[in-house]
Amino acid sequence: LMGWMALWLDQASVSVRISISITTMLTLIAYRFALGRMVPNLTYLTRFDYFMLGSTMLIFLMLLVVVAGAYLIANDKKPLVQRFDRWSRIVFPVIFAAMMVLIWRI
Repeated sequence: LMGWMALWLDQASVSVRISISITTMLTLIAYRFALGRMVPNLTYLTRFDYFMLGSTMLIFLMLLVVVAGAYLIANDKKPLVQRFDRWSRIVFPVIFAAMMVLIWRI
């Protein structure tokens, strides 16, 4: 959800949007390394591993959306970026919620 906040910023502030996306990715990687030392090594993937993998993919997709938006802004296609941002503001939380239900179902 931290990376999702980049979509709520003005499309013209490209550097801030990319910084938020990259910071989110680095935070997730640091979190994974910190928790990786606390849990035992297993030969199979746990729910936590699936959660981290899904979160990493979502954050990477968010970074791609932000970079694509920066490219489109540079080519004077701001209305397209606005529509894409509005769409992404809905789709990413829905995907995250679906991922949470699938991974943490009991």
